[in-house]
Amino acid sequence: MKKKHIRVVCTRCLAPKPELAAKGAQYFVGNAVKKLFTIEHMWVSIDGFNGDVLTGTLDNQPCVLVGLKRGDRVEVLLNEIEDVCETGNKETARYLH
Repeated sequence: MKKKHIRVVCTRCLAPKPELAAKGAQYFVGNAVKKLFTIEHMWVSIDGFNGDVLTGTLDNQPCVLVGLKRGDRVEVLLNEIEDVCETGNKETARYLH
């Protein structure tokens, strides 16, 4: 059986955005942020922070990554934020660009 290679590219979200980091950690509590986890861009619902480190739960089920699953507790540094969904609803985020 031939192995298939999966490659997903989000052309709108290829790099963290400094202007988002400048908003400060408190701004993101209650919202969803997008972060690159090694090879996958995923949404995290933010519920707290400590300094420049946001904490929350992973909103996506990884397609490629192993060791992470939806609902896992994760950290996001302010300078890793690629996108934010102020409504906290990642399903509508694509319309907020």
